[in-house]
Amino acid sequence: MKTLYEILGVPKNASSIVIKEAFKKLAMEHHPDKGGDADEFILVQQAYEILSDIKSRKEYDLTGHIPNMNEEAMIISKAKNNLIQALRGMISSQQFLRNSDSFDIISTMSTCIVDNKNGIQNILKDKNKQLKLIEKVLKKLIKKTKTESSFLHDSLNSMILDTQNEIKSINLDIKVLDIMSELIKEYSYDTNMDIYTMFNTMNRNQNTATSPIFSLNSWTTS
Repeated sequence: MKTLYEILGVPKNASSIVIKEAFKKLAMEHHPDKGGDADEFILVQQAYEILSDIKSRKEYDLTGHIPNMNEEAMIISKAKNNLIQALRGMISSQQFLRNSDSFDIISTMSTCIVDNKNGIQNILKDKNKQLKLIEKVLKKLIKKTKTESSFLHDSLNSMILDTQNEIKSINLDIKVLDIMSELIKEYSYDTNMDIYTMFNTMNRNQNTATSPIFSLNSWTTS
């Protein structure tokens, strides 16, 4: 999952002016009234609201927690963007170009989603084991002198926090894959239709329609 800084396309040490300029540019690009992606627009808007507020930004930088962020909107937007990128990547791949009539894009994407989820779940298991191990070490670590600070304990607590954030991020990735799986179920791919016949049919529909309903440009990678 992207960080708020990645959503706006700015570095973590970006000034408030840079953040505001990035927001204005992306808001114009993704605004629904201008034909942009509504979900992406929501993400950009929410990222700016948090990073433009000193208190919220400090909390986010320290904890990685996104205050008052619509997590569901982020997950759905990420799932849609992943599917779009996967579709574009497959269409431009050599495997598709060699077998354009028999290559089932939807089935392939579904298989990739399952494989990715299985791989991420294995990583999640390892991270949970790592977390339990660090917590166990923390309990066993005893400081013999009675001083308030302990750099070893502080280091372990930091490791625990980092691992917890990693686990949270992995769980979000799994949620994204689950949404991708649900979205892809709404589609099928007709391998019996010749790809060039499909393009010609769509082009004929374009010529007879009052406005274009399909563009070959949408099938190319940017």
